[in-house]
Amino acid sequence: IEAGLRVFAERALRGRRLAFALLAEPVAPSVEAERLTYRRGHRGVFAELVAAGVRERQLARCDPQVVAAVLTGALAEALVGPLAPASNAPDHTARAGIVDEVVTCCLRALPTHGKELP
Repeated sequence: IEAGLRVFAERALRGRRLAFALLAEPVAPSVEAERLTYRRGHRGVFAELVAAGVRERQLARCDPQVVAAVLTGALAEALVGPLAPASNAPDHTARAGIVDEVVTCCLRALPTHGKELP
């Protein structure tokens, strides 16, 4: 899960224009429908990973679809500001800090058995 979160955030920040278009740019309804398909794909991957974590008892029992939706939504919302065309492009150090913070927050949102994640 951590690797998936990290890759998503890093790629988005490297390809700011495309990522902003895929996540937040105002678009026609037909494009919005494709955007939802894109998000469902990410949510599906996270749901599989969460379900595996539950099966392996690394995560507490939960609804993997709900947790995956939370992760997908948190990623998108946290990155919209840094991706916005009006914002200054973060340099490499700033991007790394943003990615680390987003990943840490998402990991802390996972249902654990009282174990603390990073």
